[in-house]
Amino acid sequence: MKKQVEQAEMCTDAIERARSACVGEVGIFWFFKGNVISDSVSHSLGEEYGNFVNGRSDHCTFWPSIQRLSPEAAKYEYDQVPRGRVVYNRKDDRFFVYGSEKFVRNERQKGMVLSKFNLPPDKTFFRADEHYASIPGMLEE
Repeated sequence: MKKQVEQAEMCTDAIERARSACVGEVGIFWFFKGNVISDSVSHSLGEEYGNFVNGRSDHCTFWPSIQRLSPEAAKYEYDQVPRGRVVYNRKDDRFFVYGSEKFVRNERQKGMVLSKFNLPPDKTFFRADEHYASIPGMLEE
C-alpha cells in the first residue's frame, strides 16, 4: 500500500511540474453554468495529425459521460452547449483555440480556457469556426 501511495504522489508531482512548466493541454471543452467542462491531455500525449496534435476525444462521444454526472447537463445535447477545441501546432509551437464568434470576442471565457488548459498566452491564438456556431435552442453562456 505504501508503494502505491508513493507512486500516486510521484504522478501528482509530475503533473504539477508539467503544469508549472506551462506544458499546454489539448482537447475539447464546453461552457456550462459558468464553468469550463473539459476533457484534455498534455499536448505531448495527444493524437498527432500531420503537424497538429489534438485531444483524444470528441464532443459527441464524450458528452454522454457529462450527462451521467450532471442531471442538469442531461437536459441538453452536446451541440446545444457552447463548446470549442484546443489543438497544438508542432511545426509552429502554437496552440489554437477554436470556438464560436461570440466566444472569441469574450475575454473572460478566453481567460478561463487559457487557465483550464494551462496555455501560454503568447503562443495561443483564438479562431472562430462555423462548426461551433450557435444553433437554435443553444444554451447561452
